[in-house]
Amino acid sequence: MNTWFSLPPRRLYTWRAPQDRPGNIVRNQIDFVLVNKRFSTTVSRAQTYPGADVPSDHCLLTISIKLKLALCKVNKGQIRKLDTSKLQQEEIKSDLRNKLNQKLEHIKGQTDQQPLEVWETVETTIKNVTIECLGYEKRRSKKKWITDEILQLMDKRRQHKNTNHDEYKRLNSLIRSDIRKAKRKWLEGECKEIEYLQQIHNTSEEHKKMKEASGMYKKRPPGIYTDDTNKFIIEANEKKQLWEEYITDLFADDSREGLKDNQFSESLSGPPILREEIKKVVMEAKDHKATGPDGIPGEVLKLIDNDNIDVLLKIFNYIYNTGHFPRSWLRSTFIPLPKNSNA
Repeated sequence: MNTWFSLPPRRLYTWRAPQDRPGNIVRNQIDFVLVNKRFSTTVSRAQTYPGADVPSDHCLLTISIKLKLALCKVNKGQIRKLDTSKLQQEEIKSDLRNKLNQKLEHIKGQTDQQPLEVWETVETTIKNVTIECLGYEKRRSKKKWITDEILQLMDKRRQHKNTNHDEYKRLNSLIRSDIRKAKRKWLEGECKEIEYLQQIHNTSEEHKKMKEASGMYKKRPPGIYTDDTNKFIIEANEKKQLWEEYITDLFADDSREGLKDNQFSESLSGPPILREEIKKVVMEAKDHKATGPDGIPGEVLKLIDNDNIDVLLKIFNYIYNTGHFPRSWLRSTFIPLPKNSNA
């Protein structure tokens, strides 16, 4: 690698002969760094340091390597995500809204079920209707504007490589044209979303979306865990213990200690949750966020009409008054359940 770079002679020679004098320069390049061809492009510089304090007639030879190793992920099963990008199409969005509200209207008329049983029915209904109308995301190219049609043309172009030059050239021109159109259409959609974020004064998401559209956005590295003494936490068990302590302190409620059979007194109950409160929280939820344990995107909940919000209202007030909630809402196994709870 130290023969690949164009550097001054003083950065290239690796050995100085015993007869080397100011008037008699005898210096050669006899030491080399061998790098596998696969990683040869990771070397950014190779040079010697003649002034290094080394007790030898050989010079210190160093190379700079920028290496990014692949992250080995454990396959825990593929998590399929719903294709919420289809909601930008008014026809699909309207169809999903109509089917969803028709199903919820039918569920609202059933009064013989318990609230938690109603939630299981609502959760299953929303999932089934959403999957039917939107489907799951397909694995695409890294470029978001590449469509399935363009990928099919690329496969077809690959078949004519080194066999039919004219057809390959024609398909290549067609692909380049379609890519320009698809990218222009994608940018128009991004601009509309940026304008919407500007109208609702969501500046953080607006700037994030602008950086994504311009190719300047980079994901932040994961946070570093520290304890109360600012000591770094690396082990998985220590991280789990830290989260357990955080959740315990976050949901600690001394006023509920001593209550038996999970029965809350009237003094601990507040005013009921209102329909307007639920509607406000749902409408202010950010789009394109990871779903909760139920797997329902926030964009789908925004399509529920005001009349059908009563289904959620009944469930939330029941949870608020009794403390019982569906077990599927638990994200982790170390969150303790209330004693004698039916959840």
